[in-house]
Amino acid sequence: MRSVGQGKCRCDEVPMSYRIFVSYSTLDLGVVQKIERIVTGTGIEVFVAEHSVKPGERLDSRLLSAIRDCDLFLVLVSSHSVQSSWVEQEIGIATASNKPILPVLLEPEVELPGVISGVKYLRAHDNPEEALVWLRQTVFAKAQKKQQNEALVWLGLGALVVYLAAGSK
Repeated sequence: MRSVGQGKCRCDEVPMSYRIFVSYSTLDLGVVQKIERIVTGTGIEVFVAEHSVKPGERLDSRLLSAIRDCDLFLVLVSSHSVQSSWVEQEIGIATASNKPILPVLLEPEVELPGVISGVKYLRAHDNPEEALVWLRQTVFAKAQKKQQNEALVWLGLGALVVYLAAGSK
C-alpha cells in the first residue's frame, strides 16, 4: 500500500499502545470487521463490544472503561447506528470524557447525531477502500506520535532520576 508522496506504508512494523473504541450498530458488523483487519498486526488495540466483551461480563461497565481508556473514539454512522440507544450513549460518554471523536459516514443520506454534528466526518460511502486506507494511515500516525510522546516522558523521567541520584552523592 502506498501513500501519496510518502513511499511504502510501514504500518505493521512498529509496536504501539494505542486504543480505538468502535461505536457501531451490530447491523454494520461487516464494516467493523474490515476496520479490525486493517489494524491487525500493528499493535493498535481495537475495542469492539461484539468481540471484546465476554459472555457474562457487565456490558455497561466494560463499555464505560473502554471509552475512558481509548485514544480515539470511532463512530460508524449509518441508518442503523443513529437509531441505536447504545451508540447514542457511547457518543455521550466519549463527548463527556473529551475523547477525540472520528465519525465515519457509511451512507450518504444519514446525518450525524446532534451532539457530534459539528465534528468533521470521514465520508466512507463514496469510496470505502480509500477511506479504509486513509483511516489506517491516520490512526497509525497518531499511534506513532503517542508512542514518541510517551518515550520523551520516560526519557525525561530517567534523566531526572539520574540527576537526582548524582546530586545525592
